[in-house]
Amino acid sequence: MSVQVSYKKQFIFFILLILIFAVMVEVILHVLDITPKNCYIQNSSLYDEISEDQKQKLCDELTRMGGAVTRSLAPIPLLTPNQQGGFVNINSDGFRGEEFNFSETDYKIFFLGGSTIFGVGSLSDETTIPWQVEKKLQEKGYDVKVINAGIPAATTLDELYLLDNFLLKYNPDMVVMYDGYNDAGGFNLRKFHIPYDEFINNDAKLNNIPYTKEKIESNGTGIIKILEQINYKTGLGIITYYKNLMNTSSTPVIPVSQNMTETDPKILHFIENYMMTNWSKICSLGKSSGFQVVNIIQPILGTSDRIISYNEKEVMSEDRFENRFLTYLKEIDLDYGEIKSCENIYDLRNTFVDMDGVQIYYDEGHMSDFGNVIIAEKITEKIIPLIENDLS
Repeated sequence: MSVQVSYKKQFIFFILLILIFAVMVEVILHVLDITPKNCYIQNSSLYDEISEDQKQKLCDELTRMGGAVTRSLAPIPLLTPNQQGGFVNINSDGFRGEEFNFSETDYKIFFLGGSTIFGVGSLSDETTIPWQVEKKLQEKGYDVKVINAGIPAATTLDELYLLDNFLLKYNPDMVVMYDGYNDAGGFNLRKFHIPYDEFINNDAKLNNIPYTKEKIESNGTGIIKILEQINYKTGLGIITYYKNLMNTSSTPVIPVSQNMTETDPKILHFIENYMMTNWSKICSLGKSSGFQVVNIIQPILGTSDRIISYNEKEVMSEDRFENRFLTYLKEIDLDYGEIKSCENIYDLRNTFVDMDGVQIYYDEGHMSDFGNVIIAEKITEKIIPLIENDLS
């Protein structure tokens, strides 16, 4: 009998040792962050002016600071505040760039958008689109402060939540929405197909997995809920992995082909309705709260009628280029659906029409600093009359 007890004790002790070892490895990997990271920047000629070590550092910072879905219990992928790096900095409010320091006379402009506004591909906070707009406006004598509230992977619905729950307290004078890329490409995600009340009660991870017809169980409680939020590196996230496997293996509401070459009218109208409805809600919020709203549909690789560069052709020929981004973003009708409350809508999809053979993008939707400057110039031109009208 005593032998059996001894075996049980040994077994329990063995299990405890495994758990302790796994936790130690997990902690060490998180602290050292030694997992190798690769991103498309490393293979793009747009970044030939920086060293391979700098490219790797930029990729590491973008992965660490601007991950698509951060460990947050919020329904949107909020960024972790107070992060500093050589290329990317997140302030104490959780937005890219310097700390907010508003004066009484500042005209405050908040930019909402996904990774293209956040500046995935920018070599500094100062070369993102929002900062470039601020620079150009200040050079023209306008006393403005432009805030980069872009969050990687955000859609117009995420931006609606962000504005309503986090940004209104800053009393914005203008909100610029720069959208299309994520709305056109993410239409199969859960957040596109559920009521707003359900969306705000989910966390970002659940909202950003493929939606299925079957009901997806909510996260666990107590210690299980805590464990599910960890960005596991050692394979301990088996609970989350199992749930995601079960969720994504079910039949999606809208089947998605990875190589679409033609638009499905039903899906196109679905995307248009989703995007225009969210825009309309933010425009209505702007009218009731006293700030201007500017709605911009963005360009990506293939939306401009130009001869693309050799490197861009290589991107479009690769398996990772998902044609649904181009196919649907290019066909979105800005007159579709209810958007009567929006008065300042601008289409920048054809911005680079006269730049034949010039490389703008390093992947299907992200630009380097060169492209950001051009987009910032276009946006500055559009919003100056609106600023003048507000200040007069």
